[in-house]
Amino acid sequence: MPFTSIPQPITGGSGPGGSDSQQDKTPFSEGTSLFVPTGGVFNDVLSSPLAEDEAGAVRLTSVRAIHVNLRDNAGNQHGTLTTPLRTDPTGTTAQPVSGSLAIVSTVTNLVQLNGQAISMNTGVRDAGTQRVTIATNDIVPVSQSGTSWLSKEVRSSSAASSSPSVTTVSTSILAANVNRLGATIYNEGPDICYVKLGAIASLTSYSLQMVVGGYYEIPFAYTGAIDGITLIGTAQLRVTELS
Repeated sequence: MPFTSIPQPITGGSGPGGSDSQQDKTPFSEGTSLFVPTGGVFNDVLSSPLAEDEAGAVRLTSVRAIHVNLRDNAGNQHGTLTTPLRTDPTGTTAQPVSGSLAIVSTVTNLVQLNGQAISMNTGVRDAGTQRVTIATNDIVPVSQSGTSWLSKEVRSSSAASSSPSVTTVSTSILAANVNRLGATIYNEGPDICYVKLGAIASLTSYSLQMVVGGYYEIPFAYTGAIDGITLIGTAQLRVTELS
């Protein structure tokens, strides 16, 4: 017998334009409103990556956002610690920097300062010699180089007295003393004393004649021997050596 088709109305559906579709820019109620969803999966540890020509769901974040990472044509991921994003294609374009800049590197093997070669090792002072400022509370050891020496005046705290009697034979007034800082000689008489800064005084080899009552101060820093002699008789001397 002949078959006759009878059209039936469709009241539901999930395809585009069906009752599960939602019109653009209409209110949405979470868990209630119906729509055609975009599928995805939230799984941060995928056990089986897709192979070539396989279909699959997109990856979602825990807040339902589509997970995105940036990759180049070869599939290499960018925006990571080892392959950061660049603002230019080759990484050679100079980029502006604002804010404070801290220099953490140290310059080594410095041979010039302000365009001037730095003097090294020992030698005389020149334009390349570096200046040093010493703090007022520092104690710095000093060594002498050359003949010049500037220092604070050395003062004596010890005095030794003697009373040599000088006769017509060269007599020692003071022996050499490297610790001597000075000395004084006074002639009590009764005869003139011929004083020599050095050893073996004579009537033709002396430094000065000390009359009776005469007073003499040895030149500062002379530490050698001092001798004396008289023409006749004896000269009684009063000597004080400072050290």
